[in-house]
Amino acid sequence: MWVSKLRAAGDASSAIKSAVGADKQPSGSLFVPDIPYFVGLFLCNGDRVGHPYVGRHYRDSGRYVCLGSPASREPLTSRFDLAQGIRQLFGQGFARAVSGYSISVDTSSSGNQGRSSTLIKCIKFFEVARRAACR
Repeated sequence: MWVSKLRAAGDASSAIKSAVGADKQPSGSLFVPDIPYFVGLFLCNGDRVGHPYVGRHYRDSGRYVCLGSPASREPLTSRFDLAQGIRQLFGQGFARAVSGYSISVDTSSSGNQGRSSTLIKCIKFFEVARRAACR
């Protein structure tokens, strides 16, 4: 399970990516490194909430899921069942532990000269049996 509190300002797309497993998967480009499977959770503006998107790279091993579309500077608290989400995105037999996480920002489509900001107040990974809240 994954819990977060996010607040964004500007037009950029911020994502928190959770890598699963250790086997590196091809990116599809000589210039982009191979990395393990991942799920990128992001705030969206006009995208479908909960829909798994495929990026330009890692077409077989990466998915981006929109958590919500809050107004600028409005906080969003979200929960994503990472174990269940991974099985839905990559197949029922897919069971690998979280091996890392990263935070990324894409400002390529930002109308603010590439400037944007995201405040991440809390990220928690916890077992399904435990429930925790970000404060």
